[in-house]
Amino acid sequence: MANKTEDKDKVRALLKYYKTNQTEFAARLGFSQSALAHWITRNKLPFDVMHKIAETCEEISFSWLVTGMGPMLLKDGGLTEEQMASDGMMPGGKAAFIPGLDCDEFVQCQGFSLEPTIHQGDFIGLKKLREDEVIDPERIYLVTMTDGTQMLRYVANIKEEEMYELTAETNRRSLQVPYEKIHILKKVVFVGKMI
Repeated sequence: MANKTEDKDKVRALLKYYKTNQTEFAARLGFSQSALAHWITRNKLPFDVMHKIAETCEEISFSWLVTGMGPMLLKDGGLTEEQMASDGMMPGGKAAFIPGLDCDEFVQCQGFSLEPTIHQGDFIGLKKLREDEVIDPERIYLVTMTDGTQMLRYVANIKEEEMYELTAETNRRSLQVPYEKIHILKKVVFVGKMI
């Protein structure tokens, strides 16, 4: 399996490719150097920054920016945002066209969201949680209740009480729900903005 380039290493590769420094590159994108340094330190490029890089640096592969997989340059076989969209990155579409992204489906967020991370109208890639898979309390899940209600939440498993604790990011208030009230959990493996 190919190695995935982390976000901080994507920025370093871009700086090397353009033979520039953080200050000049951030200015080229319309951001401050401190913002760029923050994203490198956190090892997390926001989606709108990836979009801005692809828009400003036309030879850079959008699929590489999003997934960290495949070639960095379009001329080497990378994909543009338009190519990704035309290959099926739409609600209900499969994600096989994005190298290294393993998800079962894409859906568009409706109603309330998990702001500031996920907003109404964003596309999310989902992967069904296997029965033997451990729930990661740092990960966002699409929770489908037995009554059909769906919500995006952080999920913690409270085994001794046979409950899940569902937490929204904005208010950090939690809701405890018995196992039998949850129909299915799908982990969020991709978040994209509608352009």
